[in-house]
Amino acid sequence: MIIKQCLTGRDNQTYDIGRILWVIGVIIFFILAIIDDIKNGKFDPQSYGIGLGGLLAGGGAGIGLKLKGEPEC
Repeated sequence: MIIKQCLTGRDNQTYDIGRILWVIGVIIFFILAIIDDIKNGKFDPQSYGIGLGGLLAGGGAGIGLKLKGEPEC
């Protein structure tokens, strides 16, 4: 139920492609960071945090811009 609410628009029925791609991008980011850590044996938390922050901010901004066009509940 919570996942559906995160992936749908205001009406909680229509799936939003922007939100779905945002979640997929974050999951892929986590997987690639884990693979890089395993292969190289080093982890740079500052670079990781900046990259993840940029990804989350961009997705949040995109969702915020789309709110005006979504139908009301």
